[in-house]
Parts: sequence; structure tokens; C-alpha cells
Amino acid sequence: MMQTVLSLVEAEQGVSIVPACVRNLRSRGVRFYRLLPDDVRVDLVAAWKKETPSVALRALLDLIDSKVSLIRKKAKIIGKP
Repeated sequence: MMQTVLSLVEAEQGVSIVPACVRNLRSRGVRFYRLLPDDVRVDLVAAWKKETPSVALRALLDLIDSKVSLIRKKAKIIGKP
């Protein structure tokens, strides 16, 4: 839920990249910056504690693993001039 993401950012628990439409939700203490140019490709990095991954983390990692070839394919298409 985007409101949860904004609440976590407002509580200084991190930063997030969100769709532009999330700006409409308004949250005190949260600043929005547009990434320019819009076609910029960024690396995604995830970090977590090694000890016993949560069910949610395991599900996310499994999802990423199952879609990695599609993700790479889309990244190559976007990255072409």
C-alpha cells in the first residue's frame, strides 16, 4: 500500500521510489523528486538479515527468481538507444 510506504518514509525508516501519482496522497514531511530523465535505468539492490528470512521475504525472493529472465529482457529493451 502506497500510504504505508509514505508513512514509513515520514517516520524516517527509509526512502522509496514510487509512481508519480503517489504525490496526490500528500504526506507531511515527505518530499517528492522526479527522476530525470524519465528513461533512466537504475540498479535495484535489496538487503536483509541473514538469519531466518521471513515468509514475506522468501516469497519476494522466489518471485524475483522466477521472473529474473523477464526482468533482464525488459531492462535490455529499455536500455537500448
